[in-house]
Amino acid sequence: MQPNEFYNDSDNPSANAQARMWSGIEQEMNATSGRRKTVFFLDKRSFIYGIAASLVLMFAGFGAYSAVDKTIASSRPDEVQYDAAYRSAIKALEKVVPTAEKTIIRNSPDADILANRKEQIAILDAEIYVLQRDAKSGDLSAMKQTKLRQLYRQKLQILQEMIENGEIPV
Repeated sequence: MQPNEFYNDSDNPSANAQARMWSGIEQEMNATSGRRKTVFFLDKRSFIYGIAASLVLMFAGFGAYSAVDKTIASSRPDEVQYDAAYRSAIKALEKVVPTAEKTIIRNSPDADILANRKEQIAILDAEIYVLQRDAKSGDLSAMKQTKLRQLYRQKLQILQEMIENGEIPV
């Protein structure tokens, strides 16, 4: 092989590529001599493509997660969905209203009523806990699910009555 045949003409960079290469070399030489022209030292195009790709991957991940979550949620039995709905409703209500313990005034005529309601809620909570524990162990009988829904309904009714009667300040 002859030395002048080692590279083909197509292997040489184009005039535009040569100009960009020499411009980059000149910028680098100016940067090392203390006369830096640009503050942004990264390749802007690659940086923008990287940001765009990461955003696309992030949105795709969120979409996949929500699709899987919806699929799992819709595949649950109705009883489990009702249980979750009641639990979330009671949690939201209990976050908004203070507990009955804080509202009991010792010398008030309503103290006995509030204490009675507090006991009712405690009993309902204990029964709900027992039925939820049974449901987690795999016992999803229709009778237990109906009883659990009734207990949730009773607890929500008690809390609603307490709010409507002014027993719990909102």
